[in-house]
Amino acid sequence: ISTVNPRNIGEEFSISFKIPKDGPRVICRCRVVWKREYDPKTLIEPGMGMEFVGLDPETGKRIDEWVEKP
Repeated sequence: ISTVNPRNIGEEFSISFKIPKDGPRVICRCRVVWKREYDPKTLIEPGMGMEFVGLDPETGKRIDEWVEKP
């Protein structure tokens, strides 16, 4: 996720998003697994990578299908 204020690695928090088109609204926990601070020497945006925590298999499958669509 691109953000100017990435959270710390290991931090857990709740997120909410809607899978586009006819997908459901997802409310779940996630954990920060990496973060990138702002660096004026590069064009790469600051941000963080997250993993879902305790996500049910059906919702995980729907997210995978959405992400893999071209």
